[in-house]
Amino acid sequence: MLRRRTPDAAFVLSGLPPSGVSIVVPCMPLPPQPADDPVMRRLVALIHAPLPNSAHRARIYLLEQLHLLEEEALATGAKPEILRAIRSTQAVIRCSDPVMGA
Repeated sequence: MLRRRTPDAAFVLSGLPPSGVSIVVPCMPLPPQPADDPVMRRLVALIHAPLPNSAHRARIYLLEQLHLLEEEALATGAKPEILRAIRSTQAVIRCSDPVMGA
């Protein structure tokens, strides 16, 4: 009598997916399209700029720059999407720093 292992059991035991199952691996996103808004261009440039060697100082620097960028965006009447991008970037930076209470 042949015993058949279930695909789930094979996956759990081997750590590999059962045959016939494909795994979706996240890949690099497509290159970003050029930003048509000056505030968004500055946000992208800020994210790609070299940072101080200390992770904590880099986070503080980024938060200061993002605060200035947010003020500029509010003053110039930037689109809501741009303000959301700035604020979500600030949130990610705050959450990634254990000193700031992540």
